[in-house]
Amino acid sequence: MSTAPSRHRIPTLLALLIVCGAGICPDNPSGGSPMAPASTTIVGVNTRTEGADPDPDGYVVELGSRTQPVAVNGQISFRDVDPGSHSLGLGDVADNCTVASVTPPGGSPLTQNPITVSATEGSNRFYNFRIVCSANVGQLILFNDTEGDPGLTAYRAEVTHGGVTETYELPLNTNVYVDVTSGAVRVELTNLPSHCLLIGSPSRTAEVPRAGGKTVAFYLDCTGTVGALRVTTRSTGESVDPDGYLVRADGLTIGFSNDPSFSHDFGFFAPGHYEVWLFNVAPNCVADPVAEVPLSVEVVANQTTEQVFEIACSGTGSVSVDITTNGEGLDPDGYLLTVAGTTRRVPVNPIASQVFASLAPGQVAQVELSDVAANCSVQEANPQTVTVVLDAVTAAPGFTVDCVSEGSLQVTTVTTGGAPPDDGFGLSFGGQTYAIGINETLDFPGLPTGDLEVRLIEETQNCTITAPNPRTVTIALNETVATTFETSCPSPTPPIIFESNRDGDFDIYAIDENGEGLVNLTNNGWNDIDPSWSWDNTKIIFVSDEGGQSDIWTMDPDGSNRTRITNNAAVNEDPEFSPDGTRIAYEQQDPDDGSLELWIADADGSNPVQLTDDGGPGISEAPHFHPDGTEILFKSDRDGDFDIYLMDADGSNLRQLTNTSVQDFDATWHPNGLQIVFSSERATATYEDIWIMDRNGDGLTPLVTNNVWDWHPVYSSDGSKIVFTSDRFGDYDLFIMNANGTGVTPLFTGAGRDTDAEFKKPIF
Repeated sequence: MSTAPSRHRIPTLLALLIVCGAGICPDNPSGGSPMAPASTTIVGVNTRTEGADPDPDGYVVELGSRTQPVAVNGQISFRDVDPGSHSLGLGDVADNCTVASVTPPGGSPLTQNPITVSATEGSNRFYNFRIVCSANVGQLILFNDTEGDPGLTAYRAEVTHGGVTETYELPLNTNVYVDVTSGAVRVELTNLPSHCLLIGSPSRTAEVPRAGGKTVAFYLDCTGTVGALRVTTRSTGESVDPDGYLVRADGLTIGFSNDPSFSHDFGFFAPGHYEVWLFNVAPNCVADPVAEVPLSVEVVANQTTEQVFEIACSGTGSVSVDITTNGEGLDPDGYLLTVAGTTRRVPVNPIASQVFASLAPGQVAQVELSDVAANCSVQEANPQTVTVVLDAVTAAPGFTVDCVSEGSLQVTTVTTGGAPPDDGFGLSFGGQTYAIGINETLDFPGLPTGDLEVRLIEETQNCTITAPNPRTVTIALNETVATTFETSCPSPTPPIIFESNRDGDFDIYAIDENGEGLVNLTNNGWNDIDPSWSWDNTKIIFVSDEGGQSDIWTMDPDGSNRTRITNNAAVNEDPEFSPDGTRIAYEQQDPDDGSLELWIADADGSNPVQLTDDGGPGISEAPHFHPDGTEILFKSDRDGDFDIYLMDADGSNLRQLTNTSVQDFDATWHPNGLQIVFSSERATATYEDIWIMDRNGDGLTPLVTNNVWDWHPVYSSDGSKIVFTSDRFGDYDLFIMNANGTGVTPLFTGAGRDTDAEFKKPIF
């Protein structure tokens, strides 16, 4: 018995025909592709993309001359394909992606792209393209080359790539490596100090290759002593010069693109005037300023001076103007020349030629010369007019300027003191600098009337110039105005300071390395001892009983400006500034048990903190900061006899460098911070000799050993000499020798006790 089919069932063949008629066919069991009516020839493509950063806009399938877009994991088909052979390939593939294989229906993968396919009447074939993409990443190398002190330890750079912006720190003169999305990457320096000069723009765009690197370099000068020069060409009109231009600045030549807004930064220059030339301008173009004529451009310190060349090519007209200047007392700042509403400043030359380009042809342009000095007059009609001609340079009548001398300046220098500059001074006014000697009078005739700023320049920096400097003088018609600069140039304080009682009480003296130039810095009725230079050599710190007790004081190198730092009943001795000048280390006697301990305080004596505590009546004294300020060297008898110790500047991390049964004293640092010189009894067990050792106590080497007292050795600022005290002549005198112990020479001898000598500090 058979059962009638349900009225909801549709025979399979009929269902297939209905579905395919709607454009939706099930996969062809033989080809894995949608079915189509037998009368249609179809070539289809499936894409399968693997890996990172797939192409966001997909690909383009090319079948012969026909194309269709397809998604990264998509499917398309070409219908009504003509029977025969065709080229089938995948195009518009991103740089970071590769077509790995193409698999025909029922076949093996092929590695070529495109492939050749064969279409037969009524066939339906789909080809599978496998695409492999790698990460779309490159490396950006950020570099800065900085001269001078920018006042910060790192710049900040905003890096925009792949639609995101990230901020990075750029330490000074250091490469920073950043992984970015390849392609166009924008870098912007965001915290450029105002006193720093940057070559080029703080915002740069770099094309970073995939799996490659690209460097973006920033060159900066923060010394305030140089300027930058930028040359820009802007081309307008038709038939712009196809091979660009050549520009020369200060002997440097650069080829320029014909981009209408192309700029080139030549780099850093000392302030002054430089010649800029423009070359290789096509015959159909006119440069403004004129080409192939040297142009004087003034570079100003800490500024970027830009010289722009406007280049008009065809379709416009130009006007040239010649200015001839005669006479004396020429206008120092030149003139203002206006043509058709455009104004520029023109320097004074015997003949100055100017071209104003990109002017509308047919217009009647007004030409006017202004800002002419009072002692100069224009001979021709002013203003003038000229008609602009298409594709031509039309000459205006031009101007002749006659100038006459109007006034004079007389400058006198009156110099006192024992150390005037050997080559005198510089005198600056009107954009020029002149040499003037000490106690000399110079006359400067032929100056234009009006206010004139005059400055005296002193290079040696040991002279004081009476104010005002600069000063303003007024040049009057046919008169001479006189001005006098008084300067005081005292002799600088000799480099070696020491204490001595040769005049009765103890005073602080200074002397040259050759034993000459002795000067008493504290010639008074008090005892002044333990002198030490500040690390910038602008102050001397010492101990004085001026207030009736042993306190710490400071003074200027010439002995003036005495300032009390401590004021307490305890005995304070052996003070020394920290290298950064913010603190002082010293020893202080405990009023209870009489022990000497080391203390540290702010440079003004405030916030004192005890660093050592021997727990009894011991002695820790003679502190000396390491040149980097992180450690303090000192001597102590905490273990019975005196030895050399080292600790961190906060009193922690105590280390004993010497450990003998004899005495080790007076340790000080070599300027390089790697070696220590000290006095020791280790050779004779009686007399002090001079030894050196490494900063960790190794490498002990004697420099001077004999049966006399040699003590308190201190290196010179360059580490080549050592000054010390010795009784080899029967009294305590100062001696100097080479750093290797040779060449011992008396520095200063005579009655009294000369000791605690110290050279000026090395300046890092």
